[in-house]
Amino acid sequence: LRLGVGLRKTKKKKKKKKPTKKKKGKKKMTLIFTYGTLKRGFYNHVNVMMANPSFYSYLCDAVSDERFPMILDAYAIPYLVRKPGLGHNISGELYTVSEDGLKDLDKLEGVPGRYCRETITVTTTDGRNLQAEIYLIKTVPNLEDRAYYPSYTLEQHAAYIPKGERDEAMKQAWGGYERL
Repeated sequence: LRLGVGLRKTKKKKKKKKPTKKKKGKKKMTLIFTYGTLKRGFYNHVNVMMANPSFYSYLCDAVSDERFPMILDAYAIPYLVRKPGLGHNISGELYTVSEDGLKDLDKLEGVPGRYCRETITVTTTDGRNLQAEIYLIKTVPNLEDRAYYPSYTLEQHAAYIPKGERDEAMKQAWGGYERL
C-alpha cells in the first residue's frame, strides 16, 4: 500500500457563525454639579436640559465640600469663583450628563473661555462623597467687595434676564454684567 493512494482529503465543515450583535459600548457619562440656572425649575434647566432630556439625568441634591464665593451680577446670573478661603459650601444638584449634553453645557457656559470646568468633591444628601465637575468663572474684579451666597434660590432667580434680553453694553471683561 502506498501512502496517500485512495485516500481523499475531506474538508472540515466550517461551523456557521451566528450573527452577533455589535455590543454598543457604554457612552461616557460625566457627573456635573449644578448650582444656578441649570437646577430643576430654573431657566436653563427648562430651556437646555429639558430640550434634550436623554442627555441629562438628575441624581440627587449635594453640597460642595469646598467653599466658593458665589456672586450674582446685574442680571441675577450666579457665578462661582475659585478663591480658597472665601465663600460658602454651595448647595446644588448632581446630574449624569452624556457626551452630547456636556458639549451643550460647555457651549452654554463658554468653555473654553468664559468659564472653566473643574473637578470638585461634593457630599450627597445621603452622605456619599463623589467627584463631580463644576463650572467656575475664571476671575471677578473686586471679589472681596461683593456679597457671597450659599445657594441660588428661586427668589433670586426671579430677577434673571435671559441671554437675548440683556444689554450687552453692560457686559464686563470678566464675563458678567454690571451697571456702571
